[in-house]
Amino acid sequence: MTKKQKHHHDAGRHRSGLAGLSMKLSDIRIAGKLSGLVLIALAGIAWLGFLGYLQVNKVFVSASYSTVNTVPSLSTLDTLRDNYLHTRIYMSQHILNNAPETKAELEKSIKRHREGVRASLNKYAAYVSDEQDRQYLKDTENLWAEYDASIDPMLAESRKGEGNQARATELLNESWLLAELIAERINAQIDLKTQLGNKGTEEAAATKDTALTWSIFIALLEMALLVSVAWLMGRKGMVDPINGVVEDLKNLADGRLDVTVRGHERRDEVGDIARAAQVFKEFAQKLNVQHWVKSQVAALSSEIQPIQGLEDFSQTVISRMVPLLEGGAAALYVLAPDSGRYALMGRWGLKEDAQLATSYLPGEGLVGQCVVEKSPIMLKEVPGDYIRIFSGLGEAVPDVILLTPIIAKGRVVGVIEIASFHRFTEAQQALIDELLPVLALNLEIIERNRNSRK
Repeated sequence: MTKKQKHHHDAGRHRSGLAGLSMKLSDIRIAGKLSGLVLIALAGIAWLGFLGYLQVNKVFVSASYSTVNTVPSLSTLDTLRDNYLHTRIYMSQHILNNAPETKAELEKSIKRHREGVRASLNKYAAYVSDEQDRQYLKDTENLWAEYDASIDPMLAESRKGEGNQARATELLNESWLLAELIAERINAQIDLKTQLGNKGTEEAAATKDTALTWSIFIALLEMALLVSVAWLMGRKGMVDPINGVVEDLKNLADGRLDVTVRGHERRDEVGDIARAAQVFKEFAQKLNVQHWVKSQVAALSSEIQPIQGLEDFSQTVISRMVPLLEGGAAALYVLAPDSGRYALMGRWGLKEDAQLATSYLPGEGLVGQCVVEKSPIMLKEVPGDYIRIFSGLGEAVPDVILLTPIIAKGRVVGVIEIASFHRFTEAQQALIDELLPVLALNLEIIERNRNSRK
């Protein structure tokens, strides 16, 4: 398939899809369309609310980082630093103080803060944010484990009394660098956590702005979709079809009965109106046909009524009748009572040298067969050598030939044969049916008058 063919194929599928959608809309009653619009609007509001909830949830997740992680983790680190600093302070006081009672109290405080350091380290493990934070915690735990292991030897030397203070002080000085590293690591971890908290706050603010932007965009998109659906269902499903039917009704009211009433295939109220308009159109067409037939019959009847001669009568009838039937050629055969033959009394559109039989007996040829059957004969497939219709521009074989009897009181008094390029319309056939009794009556009158003169 070429690109051009594919384009036409896709366009055709698009048009057929729109046509299918239009047909489905045309099957829905107006009340159903309005209910559908309300349901679509409610669904749109619900969808907008759901999307708004998702955006708000994103903001909540970002904002809750500070509440769920940053604040408690910084509080834990602050407690860790406090316990650690108090441990160092009380260790120095323990070495410098010689009173046994004071040393005992200080050891209790040292024990409590050492346990506080361990508890804070364990608690903070639940608040680790990333790999750097995890590495900081691991370093602090290792440094603390090493420092914690040096506390008991220092306490043991400090308990021995004033003579061993020098050794305890020496051990304290040896652990000073380690103690500073622990303090530095805890402070670095606090700084890192503060930065992560600030970053989370910034992300929450950015998420809020993004959520607001998306909410506005989604709201506008939802409004556009609702307007589009409302336009499709309202304009295409109701307004345009109703306007089309109204226009057709105006045309029918103005007498333009050839218009095609649109929408009669629909199943909604528009279809009901269109079908009613179609019934009105058909009724008006029938009235027009009846009026045309009656007026033509009356005109021809008044024209032939005073005629007394058969030839004048026949020629007048056929000359007026054939143009009304849009025929191309015709002949009128009238019964000659003396011979019982049907003689050619009128012709129209035939060449003077046309080889036509001047009379027929009943049963002889199609004219005679029409007399016998007393019913019309229609030839729909005319042979090429049967008859031709001539004009100044050319000649051709007719499409149909109609032979119809003129019957008066059960007796065939004449036969009309008409050749035409097209089949007769309903109005033309009605004209023939209405004219035949009039022609039969006039032929009877002419025959009676002729017999009276004899």
